[in-house]
Amino acid sequence: MYAFDKNSVSADVLQIHFAETKNCFGKHVEIYTDSSKTGESVACAVICGNQIKTMYLPCQTNLACDSLSALQAIQSFDIINITVFNILELYTQLTDMGKHVSPCWIPSHVGIKGNEMADNAAKESICSFITQSKIPP
Repeated sequence: MYAFDKNSVSADVLQIHFAETKNCFGKHVEIYTDSSKTGESVACAVICGNQIKTMYLPCQTNLACDSLSALQAIQSFDIINITVFNILELYTQLTDMGKHVSPCWIPSHVGIKGNEMADNAAKESICSFITQSKIPP
């Protein structure tokens, strides 16, 4: 979709192309992200199904991540990978809004409080999703 110039292509054409693109992914779960700025305030949102997560973003942000391979993929600007492309797009939007985001690798499972909380939240989310799914007869 990034090949289109939204200023010279109608919204209807973009919507049709997006629908066609979505069909290529089969039964993948759709996740939408966006950020917004009003004055000095910046926030972001993630939408997945009927779940909405929002967060206020401070001007200086340290993105602590325990996935070295993810950080390396982002640093390599591997825009062929759609996830990396989306992260770089969000990063660009944030920097365009005057935000400073510093990615930082941290080792996992060594007792870093924020990382342990994120790890537990991710595990709980998986368990929550699995327990909400119906098992076919």
